Amino acid sequence: MSEIILNGNLLLTSFMCGVIWLVQLVSYPLFSKIDESNFHRVHDFHVKTISYLVVPAMLFETLFLILMVYNQIGQKLTGVFSVVFCLSVTWGVTFFLIVPIHNSLKEKYCLVKIQKLIKLNMIRSLAWSAKLVLLLYFL
Repeated sequence: MSEIILNGNLLLTSFMCGVIWLVQLVSYPLFSKIDESNFHRVHDFHVKTISYLVVPAMLFETLFLILMVYNQIGQKLTGVFSVVFCLSVTWGVTFFLIVPIHNSLKEKYCLVKIQKLIKLNMIRSLAWSAKLVLLLYFL
């Protein structure tokens, strides 16, 4: 059972790591290259389609992490809590910082907010990457 939990967590984290780096290196920088007249259409498409991928993955990733903590899977309990910390950072940055910027960009194009989005998303990218490294260490 612990192998299934760890591998499930590893699979979901690997998926989210790939998605978040794609967003960091391609999607968000592309926002600054789109003219204002087309921005809302592209932004709305991005938010809608990416949500279909990341919301279920983030929810299942959290479920697997809860199971991991409950079953105390990992080399040391401090290592498990490091993984919890990484996921907490990704959720916190997502819902308290990134989502409000996306909501404001729905209303009005703002290059400064797009640049802020790119900078803040780097925190998520690094946190998911750190979580992936920690999970690989547990194998």
